[in-house]
Amino acid sequence: MSKNEISKQDKKEMATSNKADKHTLNYVFETDEEGDSTITDLILDGETLKLETMTIDKAKTVDKILHGLTGLTNTKVALSYLLNTASLLKNNGIEAKFRHLVSFLEEMKPKDPIETRLLSTFLTLNDNANLMMKNAGKAEMINHGDYFYRNSMKAANLSLQAIQTLVKYKTKGEQQINIMHMHDNSKAVVANKIEGGAGA
Repeated sequence: MSKNEISKQDKKEMATSNKADKHTLNYVFETDEEGDSTITDLILDGETLKLETMTIDKAKTVDKILHGLTGLTNTKVALSYLLNTASLLKNNGIEAKFRHLVSFLEEMKPKDPIETRLLSTFLTLNDNANLMMKNAGKAEMINHGDYFYRNSMKAANLSLQAIQTLVKYKTKGEQQINIMHMHDNSKAVVANKIEGGAGA
């Protein structure tokens, strides 16, 4: 069977979907014999849609849902980004990886493509850090365990940097200083709270 001749057994619909404004969007994947996956169709509210032949109204609804996930305005670019990012995760099977990524982004609600990228970077690095830490625990040789442990710590540190960068981006690098004065009889208590900022 050639790469273009994909059997029906290789065609799978994602079990879960993302929901926005009372709409439900499912994804249909095709995986060829080399293991490469593509999204061939979308299922919007139970109706199968071909990417090339969607009506304008359906395309607008799909764009709105995917924009909410990725901040991107082009459906094909958004789907390509999601699929490529999901492939970096360590779950088994592209459907599970894709579902994990979509659920995470739905929960985090990125406001634009930069937030999406930083959140995706955090997720993939954190996922890899967890896998390498697991491998470190299973390693039978000390040098192998040390290798996995060191790389796990590097990935975990980079994932933390991604979240710190996201916080700085969301706060636009501004520091917030809250000063609260409380008086207890003749004693004055001053509490300072400093958050965010480029130097934080």
